[in-house]
Amino acid sequence: RFRFGSFNHARKLTQATIDLFCQVMADNPEAELVLKSISFCEAAEQQRIRQRFEKSGLRSERLILLNWVENGLNHLQRYSEVDVALDPIPYGGATTTAEALWMGVPVVALAGKGMVGRLAASLLIHGNQANWVGRSLDEYIDIARSLAKEGPREAKKRLGLRRSVESSALADGLRLSRELEKHYWKLRQSISNY
Repeated sequence: RFRFGSFNHARKLTQATIDLFCQVMADNPEAELVLKSISFCEAAEQQRIRQRFEKSGLRSERLILLNWVENGLNHLQRYSEVDVALDPIPYGGATTTAEALWMGVPVVALAGKGMVGRLAASLLIHGNQANWVGRSLDEYIDIARSLAKEGPREAKKRLGLRRSVESSALADGLRLSRELEKHYWKLRQSISNY
C-alpha cells in the first residue's frame, strides 16, 4: 500500500494537523499513515494518538505507529516505509524535512505564518522542490493526492530526489558559511561603532 508518513514529534500533532492529515487520508482511501515519535515508546501515548485520529475519522487499521529506534542510521532506514511525508501545521518540521528529502521521500508542506510555519517550506524551496509547498490547505491536499497517484516510491526515484537536493542551495555548505560570515561581520561592525 501507498504510505504517507510523519516522523515529527507527537507534540506537533495539533488538532489542525490531525484534521489535515485525515483529509489527506480521506482523499486517498487506499493509503496508510505512518507516524513515528520518540514518545511512542509509551503505550499510553500511542493509545492517545490513535484515539485522536479515530475521533477525526481515520480508521485504526490505516494508522501505523512506529516505536523509537536506537541509532540514527536505524532511524533513517525507517523512511523506507514511507512514500510521501506530510508536514504538520502550524509547527512545521526542519530536521524531519531534511531527513526525508535526504532519504528520497517527498515532503508536502504548507507555507504557513512565521518562522515555525515556514521551516519546511523554506527547506523545500532551497532544495529545488518548491512544487511541494502548498499556499492553502486545499493546495496541500492536492499536492498529496498528486504524489500519491505516482504510487509507491521506488529506489530510483528516491535516489533521484537525493541527488537533486545534493546539488541544491540547501546542501551547499560553502554558500551557507559565506552567508553566515557576512552576517557575523555586519554584527561585529555594528558593535565596533558603539
